[in-house]
Amino acid sequence: MREIYIRNVPEDVFLLLKDHANSKGMTQNDYLVMLLSMSALAGSSCFHRLLPETIQYVVRTSILADEERRQAYSEAQIRLMRENMEVLKRVNLLLMDY
Repeated sequence: MREIYIRNVPEDVFLLLKDHANSKGMTQNDYLVMLLSMSALAGSSCFHRLLPETIQYVVRTSILADEERRQAYSEAQIRLMRENMEVLKRVNLLLMDY
């Protein structure tokens, strides 16, 4: 298997890649191999165009994941409020009967 060495990675990029790898339970190397493999399979023949597309993909994926979490959280909050409203209505009816 061939190896690629990447030098002079900016600190913020390094930390972002490390965080993404950790969140997926992967080593940084495995994560980078996955990103490069996905990009290579996309068919781009020019590496200087390939890397920005990969970074955009990672950013879009992260934003989407955050948005999905927010959506699920909002839906859970709405469901909880509806359930609480039903309980309050029942309590109100019981109190009115006394």
